[in-house]
Order: sequence, then C-alpha cells, then structure tokens
Amino acid sequence: MDTRGFVHRGKTTRFRDLGALDVSALMAKLHTLAEDDWRRHDAAKPNRFDTLGGTQHLVMTFVHQVAVPTSWYALPAWDEWAPLVRPLLDEAARRLGYASAEFPRVMLARLPAGAEITAHRDGGKFPAFPHKLHIALDTNPHVEFYVDPEWRHIARGQLVEVNNNLTHAVRNDGDTPRVHLIFECFESPVDLQRHDLVGARSA
Repeated sequence: MDTRGFVHRGKTTRFRDLGALDVSALMAKLHTLAEDDWRRHDAAKPNRFDTLGGTQHLVMTFVHQVAVPTSWYALPAWDEWAPLVRPLLDEAARRLGYASAEFPRVMLARLPAGAEITAHRDGGKFPAFPHKLHIALDTNPHVEFYVDPEWRHIARGQLVEVNNNLTHAVRNDGDTPRVHLIFECFESPVDLQRHDLVGARSA
C-alpha cells in the first residue's frame, strides 16, 4: 500500500500535547548506555540524512520503503527495548483514539550538547502519512523544538505530536545531550479513503 500523497486528517496542525507519561523505567535503562553503545547503534542505523547533523540513533523499528509504512520491520534492538517501550507506544495510540495501531519507525535520538537539527520537512517526495510523536527523556531547559513558526521546549516525560509536514528543527543550546523516544503511529488497518491528500489541508 503506497501512502504517498496522503496525510491523516487527524494529524496535528503544529504541536499536540498528549500529556505526561511515566518514563522512569525507560530512563533507568537509557542511562545504562555508554558512549560506545551509542556509537555502535548509530553506526548500524538505516536512517542517514544530512539534516540530522550529529544526532545519534538507536533504531528499533524501520521501514523497507518510506512510501509504504506497513513495510516496517524490527531491528535487533527491538527485542531488548520493547518491554519498556511498547507500553508507551500503546498508550500514545490510545490517546490518539486508536484501538489498533502500528509503529513503523521507533528510535531513541540523542542530540549532543551544542548541536542542532537544521530546518527541514519530512514531506515532499517522502510521505508524511503517520502521526509523528516524541516523548522527551533526557533534556535541559535550553533545548527547543521548532515547528514553523513556533519554538517550544518539551519537558521530560511529555508526549507530543509534531506536524512533520511543516518545516521543523531542533537546537540544543544546553551542556547536556537531549534524548527523545521518537516514533510514528498509524491506525491499523489503514483506510486511505479516510485521509486527505497532502496539500488539501495542513491539519
């Protein structure tokens, strides 16, 4: 199923606050990762884009084809992290109103102190069909997320949907790394007739 050109009608216009989550167990495991662990996972990641700058990733699920979100597959890290991550994903889907959902791309993203992710869009020739969600884990007061035209800080434990069809960016002006759990979500099974074409609406 090629979802190129489609976007969820329910996708947020910019940011959508979906409330706080208990991330204590995930944080405890996150803090067992050493620098060598991050380097090892980052070296094996399937997502390599210039706009990501120095961001390191620990990828758990990914897609074979970006236009086909149902083509997702699990990487070796999924088995290790799923017991802590899957309950958070399921709760996010519940808050979006989905009784059944899939999560095609799931990863931890670590942005070093003083680094930035430059302004970009996930749309264009690459589809932006699923909801794009962030759960803030490690952060500091000087981390800000931009979705045109608004900058905002996402506090630890907060679940936020962002509109990745719009220009967005991140800057970490603090002195500690920022780590988010980032994932995509769509209702399953997919019914494309329920969704608008990209460009028809920004929401």
